[in-house]
Amino acid sequence: MCVGRVSRFQGLASRLQISSMLTLLALQPLASHAGTVTTTNLMPDAEYSYAIAFSDSILVNGSQDAAAQFRRDQPRMRGEYIWFRRAEKSYFIADPTLVRRAADILKVQIELGRGQAALGEAQAQLGHEQTRLARREQTDSAADPLQALAALGKRLSVLRTQQDSPAAQAEIAAIQEQVRQVERELNRRHDGGDTQTGLANEQSSIGAAQGSISDEQANLFRRTSPQMKALFDEALGHNQARSIE
Repeated sequence: MCVGRVSRFQGLASRLQISSMLTLLALQPLASHAGTVTTTNLMPDAEYSYAIAFSDSILVNGSQDAAAQFRRDQPRMRGEYIWFRRAEKSYFIADPTLVRRAADILKVQIELGRGQAALGEAQAQLGHEQTRLARREQTDSAADPLQALAALGKRLSVLRTQQDSPAAQAEIAAIQEQVRQVERELNRRHDGGDTQTGLANEQSSIGAAQGSISDEQANLFRRTSPQMKALFDEALGHNQARSIE
């Protein structure tokens, strides 16, 4: 499942001709309503900061200070809305027409944000599996199978001098079964190492996809900023933007 998600969003990144030159974008979680995915694109040099909220997702674009302010303002807003900063003040727009217009302007960013969330979920699942395997390896290390094989080998050497004894023959058969069990355990641990390597490779692939999408988010933020500024100006001019005191 994780590999499929990686491939899908790597393909999306390729189709969008993602640049790898911008590195200022970061994906960070924000407190949000239950079941809502929040994506934050941090841009230290952002001239405008804003957010758009839907029932299932929230997209936040702008500076780190603005993102922190949005966290503080968020409980005071409900439904679908636009939040933005202007002259050190916070505003929100609830007019459905303006929200839809903003959604059309930002539709690619919104979809990419949902893709980032899916990749983040895949990373979390891989992390849980890596932790589970690491804990099992720590438990396994308490019993070294090579030491067990050495001890069984020594015992077999002694018993072979007594192999005419029925009791010795029975113990030899039991030890041979123990040796087979230890060999199976060694094979299992080898397979576990391969699994850890595979999980690490998947994590690397997801990280690369996240970076590519983040770069494209930065490009889209810059390209759509003039349209969003015009929408904010219109809302302020028609008293459709309410100040959050």
